[in-house]
Amino acid sequence: MRAAEVCGRGRMRGMHADARETKAQPTAGRTWLLCAGALLFLCLRTPYEFIHGMVYDEEGTVYLRYAWDATVRHALLAPHQGYYSLFANGCGVVAARVVPLEQAGHFLFGAEIAVQLLMVWMVVECERFAGVWQKLLAVAIALLTPPTSAIVLSTIHGQFFLAVMTAAILISDAERLRWARLAALGLAGLTGVTSCLLLPLFVWQAWRERARDRPQRMDARKAQVAVLGVCAVVQALVILTQPRDFHGTHSTLRFYAGALLSNGVMDHFFTSWSYVEVCKAVGSPKLRNLQELFWLAVEGVSALYLAVTAWLAWRSGRAARLMAAAALLSLAASFSRSLVVNMDLMCGSGGRYFVIFNILTGLSLVLVSQNTRGLSALAARVLIACCLWSGARELEYIAIHPHLPVWSQQVAAWRADPARGIAVRPGYWPDVKLTREPGNRDLPANIYDTNQPGWRDR
Repeated sequence: MRAAEVCGRGRMRGMHADARETKAQPTAGRTWLLCAGALLFLCLRTPYEFIHGMVYDEEGTVYLRYAWDATVRHALLAPHQGYYSLFANGCGVVAARVVPLEQAGHFLFGAEIAVQLLMVWMVVECERFAGVWQKLLAVAIALLTPPTSAIVLSTIHGQFFLAVMTAAILISDAERLRWARLAALGLAGLTGVTSCLLLPLFVWQAWRERARDRPQRMDARKAQVAVLGVCAVVQALVILTQPRDFHGTHSTLRFYAGALLSNGVMDHFFTSWSYVEVCKAVGSPKLRNLQELFWLAVEGVSALYLAVTAWLAWRSGRAARLMAAAALLSLAASFSRSLVVNMDLMCGSGGRYFVIFNILTGLSLVLVSQNTRGLSALAARVLIACCLWSGARELEYIAIHPHLPVWSQQVAAWRADPARGIAVRPGYWPDVKLTREPGNRDLPANIYDTNQPGWRDR
């Protein structure tokens, strides 16, 4: 009798959980309203680029140029920058071979907006965010979390948004939107390495979700593991054929800790001003005799931050734990970069490698605020408010970015004189050098890659 009672209670708890999950599903109207709001925000955030389009650094000199010079098949399959990116390759082919070259800037702007909207859609559809206000908060975290200024308006950074989307799928109901989520996972896994790093969490999620009364859910989760597993094999084969990436110089532990503090804490929660002040302290003459103490404090604060966010997630259920674990795994991609080390990782171009970590940490905090009470919920809400305030302040910095050159005008000048290059942003980046007509040459995949010596002169 007691066994039957326990089983009955277990079934009731399962039914209540399913009911809560179903209740968390947004109506179609609310889903599209949130996505439409996100689209409006993304367009108004950079209105000049919305009107004139934009081509940013490697979009032009690597992906578009290679698609212009090589065959379409080579351009779609070529691994660039040490990994394979289906999204960036496809955008390069469309920009170079499908749309008029003058419109490539508009297409690339639209493609970057589209991949962010895909991320937003998957976050909105995630059943773990209960209610429209929690979903709205999650969308705000996904779109505003710093340092967005380091990655906006570039399709080569689509892998970051797709990794966030992958984490949202990880904690979602595998049965619901099954085929859409499988297709999205395939795109994410074939666009950069970070999404593939989450494969162990999908395996663990499949093991935890095994249940005789929900075989369809188990089959759906197994399908997700299979899709992401195939993508991981592809990325591993690409990386292993380029062993030089494993032997580059790497940051010291203190700069890893400093990068986490500057990008993952200060810029994330306390605006870019605090980030700049922390970076100024590195090697400051005023702190010449206190540098060892400074670095000890940096390492201590970074470790404390990781411990506190992990503790908050641990108290808030499996979804929050998985999101926090995904955030930590995303750091592996940051810390393994051989071209961005030490000061550059802490206070330079390395900031973009913390965007995934920051967004996933923020989404974990949303779950903490939703599922806990008392001090934990209060701490999560304060951190969320600080994140959104810091992100809102960054909008001003994005708005004052230099808006020139205009891609269509540059292409018009190039058509008049094909010997000149086509200028792209940022201003210090070399021009895109194109032949008068597209070629169909059999070129090495890495010929224009920025991790190859002499790439600026090619």
